[in-house]
Amino acid sequence: MRILATGCTGLTGRHFLRATEGGHEVVALTRREPPAELEPLADWVVADLASPLDRSALPESIDSVVHLAQSERFRELPERADDVFAVNVAATFGLLDYARRAGASSFVLASTGGVYARSDEPLRESDPVETGDFYFRSKHLAEQLLKGFSEHFRTVVLRPFFIYGPGESQLLIPRLAASVRAGEKIRIEGERGLLINPIYAADAAAAVESAASGDAQGVVNVAGPENVSISGLVDLLGELLGGIPEVEHSGEEPGVLLGDTSRMRSELGAEPVVGIREGLEALLAD
Repeated sequence: MRILATGCTGLTGRHFLRATEGGHEVVALTRREPPAELEPLADWVVADLASPLDRSALPESIDSVVHLAQSERFRELPERADDVFAVNVAATFGLLDYARRAGASSFVLASTGGVYARSDEPLRESDPVETGDFYFRSKHLAEQLLKGFSEHFRTVVLRPFFIYGPGESQLLIPRLAASVRAGEKIRIEGERGLLINPIYAADAAAAVESAASGDAQGVVNVAGPENVSISGLVDLLGELLGGIPEVEHSGEEPGVLLGDTSRMRSELGAEPVVGIREGLEALLAD
């Protein structure tokens, strides 16, 4: 199938290109020229999603659209809320309208598990949403846009939980790894810290490919096979790096942010295979 994909120079996007190599034809939108190692894996179109979508540069017909891109300015709120809104919301609408006109049969959006209201139990796709943060609100707005196009093609909203892997420095787990490596003090809420089930980027990419080419519809969590606390992550990073992390505990336990993966397995047929230790070893080896 022919897939128009955004965010292909990002962490999940790079693995998505490798997952689709030889099986699908990918046209990749990128804000800047792709790195040399990725160039052979797709037909590239340079387009800044913070600007209105130029459809003249896109294929006249497409089988699926996969929107993985997110604003590079997501840590610069509220000053760069314009960029976050443009990429997360306005670009989603532009791509949805393009997909309809280009005859797509599916549209996959990468949202985030951060849109859920906190719970003491693993979060199911039917659980309430609570979006106080501007970034999470923008992601949920994008999800709502897909509902308006569901009569035209199959729509899938993926809500990933803490994707990690080599080549990314801004996300939670790579930042923890950098802090442990640098000997910086790490502050953890309560004794345990947040309990999460992070997913390795290659496993997340496999779920994205299944969402585009399969028959799933609606919201699907994307999370890893193991639960681990922030404290446990820091301890394991220290063990793998051969040091003892400097940790400061304060406040109350923050609870859990776990994604229930029943639908991921049943609807996408996706079964994460990379465990925490193996994933961290790959991250640290980069």
